[in-house]
Amino acid sequence: MNADGEVVIAARFDTYPAEDIPYLFHCHILDHEDLDMMGQYRIVR
Repeated sequence: MNADGEVVIAARFDTYPAEDIPYLFHCHILDHEDLDMMGQYRIVR
């Protein structure tokens, strides 16, 4: 996938915050933060 690609993931959450509160995903290798291996996502209905 290209760096500017988009991924859609379908998952079920029992509870979740308001749609305007993002979750964080990240890799534990700090140099990867600049390679889009750290970011935020929102859970929407």
